[in-house]
Amino acid sequence: MATYKTPCIHCGSMIEGDVRHCPACGSGSPFGLRCPACLREVIRLTDDELTRPDCADMAMAVRRNGALRFTRSHFAGRVIHSSPEHWKREMFAYLAEERGERIRRDEN
Repeated sequence: MATYKTPCIHCGSMIEGDVRHCPACGSGSPFGLRCPACLREVIRLTDDELTRPDCADMAMAVRRNGALRFTRSHFAGRVIHSSPEHWKREMFAYLAEERGERIRRDEN
């Protein structure tokens, strides 16, 4: 599967996004906190995904790490973009939708 190259957080070498170890420095966590079973960022895993048996280690990390829980609770999502203008348009649409959701919840 083709992936974008990402820098290893330990040595800075550009490596494929689907590897489990950095070939340059040997780090077992070259991208930070990713689930070793599915290689997804822990911040982006849903609560349902964390209940899978192969993600049990990451579920434990979330339960035990207050900073990780805080970050996960404030993660809103990602906006995919092809240009700065597209990103701005998508971001404003996302924020408007969120604001509308909050207003509707407050009215109930």
